[in-house]
Amino acid sequence: MRTGYARAGGTVAVAALTWSCVGEPGESLTAVSWGGSYARAVTRGYIEPFMDGTGIEVGLEDYNGGLAQIRAQVESGNVHWDVVDPRDRRRGERV
Repeated sequence: MRTGYARAGGTVAVAALTWSCVGEPGESLTAVSWGGSYARAVTRGYIEPFMDGTGIEVGLEDYNGGLAQIRAQVESGNVHWDVVDPRDRRRGERV
């Protein structure tokens, strides 16, 4: 179970670290993930250290894994998610 959290959290961390190369302190980004205990683990393990190290605020929103939410943002031209964790936490698979 921990391996799945580490891999999925690592996905979020790598994306966030990539953002840090172009972002500046005082900026923010929005990440979406599965919520619950998984989101708490990602927040403690990756997001909080990232924010402390970069000064970039990260907001975490819950996500049900559906592609319709992403498609709607793209088609409307109103994309507000910067990082999406697409792993299906129940099966440990990518969506």
